[in-house]
Amino acid sequence: MRLAAAWFGHPQPTMVWTLNDKTVKPDGKNVIESSEPLPPPTHPGPGGPLEQSPGATEVLTVPKARRADTGEYKLTLMNDQGQTSTTCKVEVIDVPAAPSGPLEATDVKADEITLHWKAPEDDGGEPITNYVLEKKPKNSDNWEKVSGFLHGTTATVRNLEEGKEYDFRVMAENAMGVSEPLTTDHAIKAKHPFDPPSGMDKPTVEDTTDDSVTIAWNPPRKGPVTGYVVEKRPKGDKNWTKKSTGQGGNDKEWHAFKVEVTPNEVIVTDTKAEKEDSGPLQITLKNEKGEATAPVTLKVQGPPEPPKGPLEVTDVRGDSCKLSWNPPADNGGSPVTNYIVEKMDTKTGEWTPVSRFVRQPEYEVTGLEEGNNYKFRVRAENELGVSEPLEAERSIKAENPATAPDSPSNVNVVDVDSDKVKLEWSKPRNDGGRKVTGYVVEYKPLNATEWERIPVVKEPTATVDGLKKGEKYVFRVAAKNDVGTGEPSRPTKPVECKPKYTTADGPGQPSVDDVGKNFVDLSWPKPLKDGGSRITGYVVEKRKKNAPDWEPATPGGKPVSGNQAHIEDLDENGEYEFRVRPVNAAGVGAPSDPTPLVKVKPKYGKWTKHTILSASPPRS
Repeated sequence: MRLAAAWFGHPQPTMVWTLNDKTVKPDGKNVIESSEPLPPPTHPGPGGPLEQSPGATEVLTVPKARRADTGEYKLTLMNDQGQTSTTCKVEVIDVPAAPSGPLEATDVKADEITLHWKAPEDDGGEPITNYVLEKKPKNSDNWEKVSGFLHGTTATVRNLEEGKEYDFRVMAENAMGVSEPLTTDHAIKAKHPFDPPSGMDKPTVEDTTDDSVTIAWNPPRKGPVTGYVVEKRPKGDKNWTKKSTGQGGNDKEWHAFKVEVTPNEVIVTDTKAEKEDSGPLQITLKNEKGEATAPVTLKVQGPPEPPKGPLEVTDVRGDSCKLSWNPPADNGGSPVTNYIVEKMDTKTGEWTPVSRFVRQPEYEVTGLEEGNNYKFRVRAENELGVSEPLEAERSIKAENPATAPDSPSNVNVVDVDSDKVKLEWSKPRNDGGRKVTGYVVEYKPLNATEWERIPVVKEPTATVDGLKKGEKYVFRVAAKNDVGTGEPSRPTKPVECKPKYTTADGPGQPSVDDVGKNFVDLSWPKPLKDGGSRITGYVVEKRKKNAPDWEPATPGGKPVSGNQAHIEDLDENGEYEFRVRPVNAAGVGAPSDPTPLVKVKPKYGKWTKHTILSASPPRS
């Protein structure tokens, strides 16, 4: 950053820079310097006569300006005549500050952790575009990107290893770059939000009868407890057995069962039952006080059916996608506790688990490798088992969604002629995820409303021809890819179509340097203006005395390359005028003034010795 202020003053003033009313001193960060004194003003001073007031330019330079250098800068000049000052407000655009902490876990599960943070207190002068979230195992030095496209201040990190501890950090990003990171205060363990109850002491037998046993036990030391599972088996037998009869169904052998006792109910579970065993039953309960009978309906439970399709894959990006499905039509008689999501990279052909603890019929899959193709499937699970899978109908390619490209930048007019204009521009910074296939160039007269197009060009340059001489035009360019055509650039400044060069002015009047029997030697000064194009030669013309027209003086009218010429094949004793016309890329220019009439005649030698001769008359 460089701030400069020119000043005039006498006597020499003292100068002080301030930022937000705090003095700025030259140090390793700031440089203050004065230029050479300026010339005195050429207008009368306030006192009337011309004042000889010395001056200079005072410059404050901050080579590496940061956000903290934003504020109001003031330069104050003081001498014994008083003081004056000038101010300048400066805003330094920089990367944002780190997100505001703490970075904390709001929900912890066996394979995923939800994190929350706050936006930075200072966005660096540019809007926050996204957040970058990274993770690493505790005691590791290698940070792994979770996502670079987070738009909110909450994110769920999935696919963690149960029981493993992780550190996390998040950075804010704006158009200037990425902030310093905000890191979790301590490592966070991926674990279930609850622990199983602690072990129990051995139950005690309180009473026995011919066909029953009363048992009791102490509750576990750690809970909470929602119920107890009571099991029995004959001594020495591996299978749990009991004989039971029911009404409305066939007598059957209960090869294994368990009794779940709560204060309000007793649940008998048969692990070998099948769905056709469902139906009405009668149950009898006995104790020392008597017995009671009640009808019950047997509903056989089992694993759920597969989730109901379709398995939709949406919001596909380079490293993630979203899945959604419907719950099973039949949950197997027991509520679905979770879903198991799996993926297959088509390169390997192997199914790998993404998460085994998905609670809702939707899930965001992260950690995909951009450019790879994936298939997905999902299973439902209840307390009795896992269903068959529901598979997505097609594979997807992990890639960011394609859009039309951004506008090209730096659209410049690089050449102008009377009927055409040449343009050049820079490729768009963002191609929309697809290769730019061409550019649409549009133009219109300055005061027109409708834009006209030329055929699509493939390179970032184009010549628009067929324009009208003297008309002013504006131009704009849009990039296109296989998704579509992007927004056009801002129009150029108006450009007037005019020749980029003209014929040259006439040279100075030629001089006759030598004359012979049938030739003359000429030379002439160059034109003052070459018309904007280099002069490549001169056409020499001659006209005989009293002749009406000028004619070429060189064979075939060929121009001579320099600014002198030897003209031959003239008529002896003929009288001629000569003139010269310059040649450039625009053509033959205006003629020079002609020479005076020149008579072509033989040259005579110069006298080198003078001798006086005398003669006497003959004597006779």
